[in-house]
Amino acid sequence: MQRATETYTEMGVLTLAGACSQDAGEVELVAGDAAAARAEFEWGDRFLSQIGEHSYRSTVLAMLAWARALLGERKAALAATELSEHLSAPEDVLNFTYTTRTRSALALADGDLDAAERWARTAVDNAYRSELYECRGGTKLQLSRVLAARGQAHEAAGAARAALLVYEQKGDQPRARQAWAQVQALSR
Repeated sequence: MQRATETYTEMGVLTLAGACSQDAGEVELVAGDAAAARAEFEWGDRFLSQIGEHSYRSTVLAMLAWARALLGERKAALAATELSEHLSAPEDVLNFTYTTRTRSALALADGDLDAAERWARTAVDNAYRSELYECRGGTKLQLSRVLAARGQAHEAAGAARAALLVYEQKGDQPRARQAWAQVQALSR
């Protein structure tokens, strides 16, 4: 991704250079390094903001919000969520998948289980309006976390298994391992 960013920059295709931060940050998230993902997304946000780009920037911001939520940065996660939603077009399903999943995680951290579940289910609905398997699995895992917090272990395990199936069907071994770990944790 670094080479792609450099090549796009050299070619003068700055929008795509900035958009590379989406994939670079996603790789860091899959590797379990939310801080490194945050850094990639922050770079992309700054870069795209400087060139006045909104479409890719709104997605980078949505992904940045998720990374910040994973790091417990509530205020920053909410700010990125709100700006992403402001910049997003109504058809930006990916963005709304990330922002609603982020809102679910923030509500869960606040102990508002009703809001956390409502946002998690909205995120799942958004994810299933697209063909993006990684979003489908990620939203199912967030729903699983919320259901587990509600004491609904059986339903939580079912959501985690659904995520596992999504990842296995696509051959995404790193995400499948993460989902399997959640299934195992819920089975204890």
